[in-house]
Amino acid sequence: MTHTLQISNSNSLLDSNSQIERNWFYYLFMGKLPEYNRLKKLKRIDYWWIEIDDLNNSIGRKIPFDAFKYPISGLSDVKLNLNSIQPIKT
Repeated sequence: MTHTLQISNSNSLLDSNSQIERNWFYYLFMGKLPEYNRLKKLKRIDYWWIEIDDLNNSIGRKIPFDAFKYPISGLSDVKLNLNSIQPIKT
């Protein structure tokens, strides 16, 4: 059985090895436009859907969504720091 978690995005979810943001001209000059596009996609993330498999407690899929509830493709390789998740207190 698979469970799905919806987690709001925060900077602490992403690994700390993210790049320093620079303007698009720097990335064009250095030949790193794909990295610039990846950083732009990371900034658009509003929340994540994470599918967890019950049998072996592993993450099946991580799907990022933007504020308009559209999935963002091309970010399947992003590593999340799930230890930083705080439970909702009632």
